[in-house]
Amino acid sequence: MQFFWHHKILSLFIIAGIVYWFANPWHKFGLGRPSAVVFNKVPVMFFDLYVDPEGKQIAFENLRQERNIQTWMEQKIQSLPEDPGTAKVLLLVGTGFSPGAAFKLPETAEGMLFNKGFLVKYMSTPEAMLKYNELHDMNKPVAILLHLLE
Repeated sequence: MQFFWHHKILSLFIIAGIVYWFANPWHKFGLGRPSAVVFNKVPVMFFDLYVDPEGKQIAFENLRQERNIQTWMEQKIQSLPEDPGTAKVLLLVGTGFSPGAAFKLPETAEGMLFNKGFLVKYMSTPEAMLKYNELHDMNKPVAILLHLLE
């Protein structure tokens, strides 16, 4: 105990590391603030975030730019097989942290997602993070697209 008293700064870092470790669970969202969230114990700051149904994450510069949405659609969505049946995966779209945030995907993206078996649901970013954790605990197929930048 005397070691920690003499090394106060080191003690603060150790305590902060322990709190961070337990406040952010594996394969779930932990702490979330405007422009920064923690997923799978990895902080994502100043980037929009997509987590696919397998739990792999991709960060983007800013999804309000049309070219970044096109890149996301080309990388992730177009590579999925066509599934014209009922939607099997729920895609939660976090619209932002502020109450007036209104991030929305283009209609072409929504149509392509529906054809690939996704059902799109819009909600605020904190609500989307909580819903993702809840559905992930129930082993339901869920993906999430978070708009973090305001």
